[in-house]
Amino acid sequence: MNLEHIRGIYRVGQSYWRVSTVCGEFWVGELPDGGPDLVLWGKSRGLEEHDGSLVKYPLVCHLLDTAALAGAVWDDYLSLGLRGWLSKELGLSAQESRCFVMFMAGVHDVGKASPGFQRKVAMPNGYPQEGDCTDHARAGHLWIGAALQHKLGIPRHLSVRVGEIVGGHHGVFTTADPKDFKADKMKAHGLGIGAWGRQRLAHLEAMRAVLGFDHWPREITHEAQVIVCAIVVLADWLASRTEYVKLRLPDVPEMGRVEQLKRFFDGSGDRASAELQQAGLTRLQLKPGTFVDQFGFEPNRLQRSLESGLPALVTGPGLLIMAEQTGQGKTEAALFAAGIMSEAAGSAGLSFLLPTMATSNEMEPRLASFLKERVANPTPLNLLHSMAWLRRLKNELEQGDSVASQAKDMLTVVTEWLSGGKKAAFAPVSVGTIDQALLSVLPIRHNAFRMLAFANKTIIIDEVHAFDEYVEQLLSTFLAWCGHLRVPVILMSATLPQRTASRLTAAYLGQPVGAVGDISAALKYPGWRYVDLESQKSTSEAIEVASEQQRELFIEVHPCGVSDSGMQRMAALKTHLAPLLDSRGSAAVICTTVDEAQQTYLGLKTWLAEQGSDAELILLHARMPLHRRDEITSDIVRRFGKKGDRGGRTIIVSTQVIEQSVDIDMDLMVTDLAPLELLFQRAGRGCRHPENDAYRPKWVKGHRLVVLTPQQGDELALPGGWIYVYPEAAMIRTHRLITGLGGLPVQVPGEVQDLVDTVHTDPSLIAGHENAEVTSKAYELVAAAEAIRKSIPRPGHVSAVQLLSKGANVIDDEMVSTRFNADSVRVLPCFRRDGNLYFDEECEKPVPAPRWRGTDPIWLRSELASIIEHTIPLRTSYVDHEAGLAAQPDGWSKNHLLKRVIPLIFDFNADGDPQPVRMRGNNFRLDAKLGLLR
Repeated sequence: MNLEHIRGIYRVGQSYWRVSTVCGEFWVGELPDGGPDLVLWGKSRGLEEHDGSLVKYPLVCHLLDTAALAGAVWDDYLSLGLRGWLSKELGLSAQESRCFVMFMAGVHDVGKASPGFQRKVAMPNGYPQEGDCTDHARAGHLWIGAALQHKLGIPRHLSVRVGEIVGGHHGVFTTADPKDFKADKMKAHGLGIGAWGRQRLAHLEAMRAVLGFDHWPREITHEAQVIVCAIVVLADWLASRTEYVKLRLPDVPEMGRVEQLKRFFDGSGDRASAELQQAGLTRLQLKPGTFVDQFGFEPNRLQRSLESGLPALVTGPGLLIMAEQTGQGKTEAALFAAGIMSEAAGSAGLSFLLPTMATSNEMEPRLASFLKERVANPTPLNLLHSMAWLRRLKNELEQGDSVASQAKDMLTVVTEWLSGGKKAAFAPVSVGTIDQALLSVLPIRHNAFRMLAFANKTIIIDEVHAFDEYVEQLLSTFLAWCGHLRVPVILMSATLPQRTASRLTAAYLGQPVGAVGDISAALKYPGWRYVDLESQKSTSEAIEVASEQQRELFIEVHPCGVSDSGMQRMAALKTHLAPLLDSRGSAAVICTTVDEAQQTYLGLKTWLAEQGSDAELILLHARMPLHRRDEITSDIVRRFGKKGDRGGRTIIVSTQVIEQSVDIDMDLMVTDLAPLELLFQRAGRGCRHPENDAYRPKWVKGHRLVVLTPQQGDELALPGGWIYVYPEAAMIRTHRLITGLGGLPVQVPGEVQDLVDTVHTDPSLIAGHENAEVTSKAYELVAAAEAIRKSIPRPGHVSAVQLLSKGANVIDDEMVSTRFNADSVRVLPCFRRDGNLYFDEECEKPVPAPRWRGTDPIWLRSELASIIEHTIPLRTSYVDHEAGLAAQPDGWSKNHLLKRVIPLIFDFNADGDPQPVRMRGNNFRLDAKLGLLR
């Protein structure tokens, strides 16, 4: 908890403390009125008990605490690889680099020794009143940049960069004119002169004396500034927690002399390691062992190939790309490879990144199971995405009071310090959406802090094929930073084009934007490629697939008519789903848009009723309340996974949400036309696990994917809404390729890679539709250019550290999107009766309202969770944002979870029927089964 920015009363332990920015009355060095050489001056800690007595905590003590915690971060948390990289960047030994980092932490708040900051509550007696700079980070930036040059004789290029680190510790790097660092400019900057300057210098000298700091770096690269500043922020936040300050209060010295400060610093150092442990900032330690030792079963072809071939190649950091069909244990292969790569590169943690929240949620328990068997020390596992807090809260509420009693026995328990926000990524092991990593390469506040969290780990990124040009370009920038920081990375996909694999490899190796790198060692399918970072040597391994393991996939193209309402798919669905009416079995139907999925569900419901069938019909898409979507996803994974129930008759109607990292095995897959890579992904959800083949119904004749294609005669006729989902050229190319198969089966995996590469490169597949190709390429170029424009520079191209913040363009991370043209807002459909709001049309479940403490709304966590659980993501273009915010209930705008939620309020007419909400040309309605209709 950063106390400097908090007002109000908080409960700590058994008493209440008032947190404010009160300054203390103690000083380091000589008093302005010539008093004794005593006294410490106040870091405004302002812990005030309910009886009103002020507990002062001196500034110098906070600086010493922060320095000690920075040392512990170096010793106990930072990876060996990152420490080695930083020492090389600074041109110092490891011990000297550690001391420099501690010194930076020890001076980060020196700007608080200024009148503008101290005037917030009370000015100390005898000090000049002039000075109006209230931004202590800016004050520290300007003063230390000048003081190091003019007082200590430090070269200008070093002092300026030290100042920039100090100025960036609140998450934004700023710039300054060289003339601003002149000693006579301090008064003009509003920092206070005379006694103020002497105090700042006294604090600076105290840090040098206590730490024994005397080895300045030969150089401080901009990339090193990023990591040093992030370590300072981490140490500062640890030192600013109320509980920690309370522990240190009894040791505050009475005098500001160096020997007393050293004793206080030693006490901080003695406490620091325990503080990191308590916060959950530990290093991941995995038990060694073979693949069988780690997972309890014999490795399959991919896993066996990695076990035998990878260890000899890995001598340091590098990039591993794995390409294998769905359902072949890529997750276990990646975890095994990550152990080998982490050991060689000196990584201290693991981060598993996926495209969506749903896939992250499904991966979390799998990773937790692995860790509980393999970790050698208590290791927090954190879920990283915008709704992770809700998932944790639901788990806590389900377990009730048992959570607290179980926590001591859980190796993967998440500490309070790691439980949310930017700090969540610092857990030694994390699983979450790729967005969380991409935020580190966007010019948002504290992006350097986020970068440190991932730089300390080995990174696994799954479903790489799912990223469009915009995300791929941001990912390339992230990989460029990973390569520069010597971070091991593993990329996984079932359908990755060679060109994409080569571009991502080039980015990791630090090659220019747009380079495709060395493609001489092409990625095999199935197979893997490892690239050593130091030598840039690439090694590819093909995995031999025995003939009996090759599976035939029949792709059956079924043309459908097109009308104003979209593709007419019902006739085709009746044909292919008819066997389910008289037998058991399961089928999934994937539609391109939510509207079409809803219409298809209604059409199938009517048809099943007409046939008198008891087949179960399930609908899943993104425009459902969050809790409902999660319930349905968990249910189908449980029922149709590897060991699911093969009885009954079930049809699932869904959108693309079902195709990524959802381990289900359906007897038949029917899908709208989509780009070829996605068709193979969808095919992988059909007849997925061979061990289930013996239990399939008799109507299942092998592995079959039915592709419904919108056509007018022989020509493809894409519905208008489809081109906003997938590029037209990709659809044309795919349609022509699969039609050209002539009904012959595709050998899986043997022919998959060739087909994926062919669909992107064969000019005959787009002949006659070159304009569509030009349009698609233009869109890709615009998306890539926009990603380059919005992202921070790649390492080696950072001409000034301020480019990571881009000045006034720094934006709130809650508002930034890592998807191109995919901004969305959360809406809460609710019903209003007698002035009250309800979640349901029956008005039996009221929307919680806050209690009030003065003008502050007070919520229970369970109440906030219930509101968010009923929200639905909706495209920003569908919503009148200004009118929506104006309709928010009282108190929402003051809560960070609710302040951007738009209520869709359904009123009832005289007949008691809810009326649609009209917004931006849409008439929104909420249906319990269908979700949000428009």
